[in-house]
Amino acid sequence: MKNLKRRISFWSSETRLNNFDSNWISPKIIEVMDDLKIFQGKNVLEIGPGVGRQFTLFKDLAKSYDLADISSDVLSHPRFLQNKRKVLTSWSDRLKVKYDIITFWFVIHHVRKDEIGAMIKFLHRHLRQDGLVIFNSPLYNRNGRKDRSDGIHTTRWRESEVISHFSSGRFLLVEGPIEHKKDEFLIMKR
Repeated sequence: MKNLKRRISFWSSETRLNNFDSNWISPKIIEVMDDLKIFQGKNVLEIGPGVGRQFTLFKDLAKSYDLADISSDVLSHPRFLQNKRKVLTSWSDRLKVKYDIITFWFVIHHVRKDEIGAMIKFLHRHLRQDGLVIFNSPLYNRNGRKDRSDGIHTTRWRESEVISHFSSGRFLLVEGPIEHKKDEFLIMKR
């Protein structure tokens, strides 16, 4: 990952760690995941949990709910201390577990375009056969935000780009894209 120290510093800042209402959950996530049973009895990995907005919704449903992030400060948040946590230094990192579901919310737009292939290989490597990747992809192209794809600021992804990258990484689109305001929610299957 390029600019890793800068990215870690950005995501570990006091402002970032305390800037969100961790009890706020996107109503659309609940709507998209209207059958939350999809998480029951599953081994789940969440990448980039922030302060745990989705974590609070899904953690008690899963058999296990592990977390991975580039920031050890994020993973040290008191909310996460009961869960297995892994600091990622590269998309080539290896975890000891294969997961039924890997999820990431409001993360992919922080992945640089030259890193997406490595990220998808990471997902494929750590997902069981027929496992699911559940995520959202912000639609920044529609509101004209400037592309500053350094992994800290946003990387502009078109719906077709995201689906194409996952398809070339041997994932199938199961559900979505489901549009909600500036987000699209997708479920991909290995």
